[in-house]
Amino acid sequence: MININKMSAHMIFAVSFMMLLTSCGRTPRWMQSDSKKDTPVADEVTAPEVTAPSIPEDPTVTASIVNNSYLKTSVNLDSWLATNKHGESSTIAIFDNGFGGLKLAVGTRLPKDLMVEKPAIDNESKTPHGTVLAQIIFAMTSGSPNWTPESRHPKLKLYNTNGFSNLIAAVDKAIADHVDTIVYSQVWEFGGNFDGRGFINVAVNKATSAGILWINAAGNYAASSWQGKLVANADGSAALPYLNKYVRLVVKDPSTKVKISLSWNDFTDDRAWMTPRDLNLSVLDSNQKLVAASKKIQDGLAHDNNPDYSAHAHESISTTLQPGTYLIRVDVESKNFDSTSSLRISADGQNISFTDVAADASVMIPADNPTVLTVGASDDSSSAYGTILGGTHKPEVAAPSIIDFETGFSIAGSSTAAAVAAAALTIYQDACGKMTRSAIIEKIQSGALSQQSTIGRGLWLPDNALCR
Repeated sequence: MININKMSAHMIFAVSFMMLLTSCGRTPRWMQSDSKKDTPVADEVTAPEVTAPSIPEDPTVTASIVNNSYLKTSVNLDSWLATNKHGESSTIAIFDNGFGGLKLAVGTRLPKDLMVEKPAIDNESKTPHGTVLAQIIFAMTSGSPNWTPESRHPKLKLYNTNGFSNLIAAVDKAIADHVDTIVYSQVWEFGGNFDGRGFINVAVNKATSAGILWINAAGNYAASSWQGKLVANADGSAALPYLNKYVRLVVKDPSTKVKISLSWNDFTDDRAWMTPRDLNLSVLDSNQKLVAASKKIQDGLAHDNNPDYSAHAHESISTTLQPGTYLIRVDVESKNFDSTSSLRISADGQNISFTDVAADASVMIPADNPTVLTVGASDDSSSAYGTILGGTHKPEVAAPSIIDFETGFSIAGSSTAAAVAAAALTIYQDACGKMTRSAIIEKIQSGALSQQSTIGRGLWLPDNALCR
């Protein structure tokens, strides 16, 4: 959930090489984490919108952040740091699929007393995504992107959440560890019924019910998602915006790796639920010639490890596309859908978009959870937003997300915005006392912790380090 804005010439070869090794993601290829095939066992499922290879712990991925002053100024943090408030009484947990480059970062960009929790399953991706989030939080709360023995900062603890089993184990451990805040800069394209519920959100609710402030990135699907009622055409296709049959996908760059996902509202709070409702997903070129398809069986029955079967209401296609306009089609395979059925189509990839878009319904799981604080990027137009069923508007607040590194490249997206918000709110609570999510949102909505902008409420700490 991070976007590349720019990179220096000497980085192009390294990044391009790593792009050749991976599949798509709105997140830069070197920042992504491993994904597994959809299987009947929910334990094997991991956050599906981030996919990538193992990469070496290259020092370029943990370079020093050079615009830390901009980040602090953008949320009005400097006067609070001047009062020697650094969040030292707080523990921030970072949940992520991987922490590549960590050995190089500890003692330079991250504190030597950084804690790393042992996961339930040792399957960590080599993505530096989680490492960079930790760097942002440390740089903002300590006041400097570079660690010294004199640095003051919150306690930071890293949890591998690559896979649902690791996610639920991390929640239990974070509760036992009495962490104050969890930062989860990932979203899932499936696992709920577009209403803030579902088996993934059940795990999240366990943490928020324990009094932990869960900060979730909004995701980056504002320009590449469509959601609506499921209505079948006479030919068995689903009624979609273009020609009553398609959603149009625009690809701008050569050899773009794209992941297209389909989910529908047949999930429960039980992760073992097997949907009996079946949809298929296809991608066609502008001449309506088939490019790729996903046609897994969803019949509510156990099929052991049959790769053609899915227990979940989910289909996905990962493919490489050339510039052009593509047609996404959904076919209704089973006859047991009804008037309450709905679906969502989303796509993840660099410089791609939908012509037929439903940006007001682009917030995915668990950013849609009404018990979490969802953060969008104030400086990235792909940052998701919308109102989930029940009337909860997401995100509740926006934060700056552009991160510039000394090696010349820059990233942005709701992932880094969530880390920026976590740092600022930790400093505020260090000075003014621990607050619940409801109390924080009340202050955001009243303007005590925000400034109104054209895109909504932007996080802004009160002037002169005054608790308001």
